[in-house]
Amino acid sequence: MKVFDNLPINIRLFIIIFILILFTGITTGLITFFHFKNTTETFYTNTLNRKEQNIKTALERQLSKKNQETSRDDLYTIFKNKVPESSAIQDIQIDVYDLEGLLLTSSNPDLSQVEKSIHKNDLAAITTTHDNIKVPKAINEQPYLKSYSYLYNDNQEPSAILGIPFVQDQSIISSKIFDLYKNLVIGNVIAVSLAILLAW
Repeated sequence: MKVFDNLPINIRLFIIIFILILFTGITTGLITFFHFKNTTETFYTNTLNRKEQNIKTALERQLSKKNQETSRDDLYTIFKNKVPESSAIQDIQIDVYDLEGLLLTSSNPDLSQVEKSIHKNDLAAITTTHDNIKVPKAINEQPYLKSYSYLYNDNQEPSAILGIPFVQDQSIISSKIFDLYKNLVIGNVIAVSLAILLAW
């Protein structure tokens, strides 16, 4: 402490201002980072949910054109063109399964063997809840959620199961976080530069 007291007033002033700026910069950076991360993930999830709802509406509208009871072959005929069309519009992969959990059609021609059927536990959850479920999965060690929900006919009876992978584009999020940090660093450098000018 004596060393600090013996320093010239301008040096002491600079050190105090520098510490305050550093503390404020770190605190602001952490708060901004977590807020930005949560906001981005919420926005991304809401966007995916809207896409899923738009896809359900389009496919159920297609399903309503078939009044009589639909067989597995009928369902394939109904969805085979609409699925890739909706996938292109919404820019997201779409998988449609029959009520037994077996794949009817997909917008992804390279769908893995595992994804060509719904796991029996997931199928049981859909059957029990009759509601949308999201199941944790992974592609090349990258985690994602696969959303499953019923597609209903005009009689509000389930006719097929819609599967949509919710894969977050980490490169976009990482790029935005990098830009955020860059701006924070630039702001702190400017603040420190001003502190040096004020101290002298």
